[in-house]
Amino acid sequence: MSVEYVDKSCIGKKISTKAVGSDEREDITHLYKHKEDSLEEDAVVEKVSQFGSRKEWNTKKVNKDIQVEIGQETALMGGEIKIPIKIINENSESSRTVSLSAHIKCSAYTGRTDSKHPLIKTEATVLELSKDESDTVNITISPEEYMKKVRAGSILNMFL
Repeated sequence: MSVEYVDKSCIGKKISTKAVGSDEREDITHLYKHKEDSLEEDAVVEKVSQFGSRKEWNTKKVNKDIQVEIGQETALMGGEIKIPIKIINENSESSRTVSLSAHIKCSAYTGRTDSKHPLIKTEATVLELSKDESDTVNITISPEEYMKKVRAGSILNMFL
């Protein structure tokens, strides 16, 4: 098995907390990360890479004409959770078939998967996108699917 692509910019986006005095989300990403493509960020990535366990990973160039955007929806405990996932074919010359598989898991705030109730939901779909076309897949998680599986301090992680 070999690595085909590593998205080095997917970690640390939209780090948030509950805003004081309201149920709104407060973006605190700037408190944890340097700006993308800045000299400070490059220095941190270089230093961290020296200690990583995957120094030997070589990546191949792959087509990057499919973009995925995960929408932001406010979710209240005990209510239905809706997650819009927009798939965009940016290729102006040909259509694409996209297989999407989403796994929603319960984990502790540390990121460790809950061993008693790890999987909340799995949903898979195949999309046919014409050139320069986009489509949105809406994943809905009902309270019955997650309420008995989450504990205090738990979070839901989605893996695509």
